[in-house]
Amino acid sequence: DHNRQELWDITAPSNINLNGSTPLATVYSDSTHAAMITNVGNNAEVFVTSDAGADWSEVPNPGINDLLDIFKTNATTAYAVGIAGTYIKSTDGGANWIIKTAPVNEDLIKIYFTSTTDGLMVTRSGAVFITTDGGDGWNPANNSQWLPIYKAGNITDVIVNGSTLYVTTADNSGAGHVYASIDNGTHWGEEFFTALPVPAVLPLDSS
Repeated sequence: DHNRQELWDITAPSNINLNGSTPLATVYSDSTHAAMITNVGNNAEVFVTSDAGADWSEVPNPGINDLLDIFKTNATTAYAVGIAGTYIKSTDGGANWIIKTAPVNEDLIKIYFTSTTDGLMVTRSGAVFITTDGGDGWNPANNSQWLPIYKAGNITDVIVNGSTLYVTTADNSGAGHVYASIDNGTHWGEEFFTALPVPAVLPLDSS
């Protein structure tokens, strides 16, 4: 039964001024600490909360363009990636960010860590890079071009659930595809196809 609306609560609006920007992603490291990325024009904005979203504070932009994804490994360490190789890291819960060197100068749409040291980074064109040192160094995954069967298209979203990966893509005709791998991207199978774009996918449990 995936009808889980009873798990949601109505809360009062958060104390936040987005300054006309568009929220893109929010990530929590625990029940109270979170970071949110928004984009306005060609600039990114980052907001943080320490009271479960009741109040948000905007933090200084280190001089970057649009962001596309954010991930926190714990209450203090966070990473964000974006267009044209944008890659930043925070070690104080998102209050301050430093610009890091990305492995490629192209759009980075996903960053994900399985521990404080091990993570992956995915480009829009399908290349995957892995780190084992907390995001300081990145190396190409064993397969230099991820999912080569659709490399003519673009990745629109990546979901990581343990060793199972789900990827949505849009090919040159605008059709949407969903691919899945149960071995961290070594082998893939097409799970779904539609003539319409698939912007995102969310795996559901069986409860």
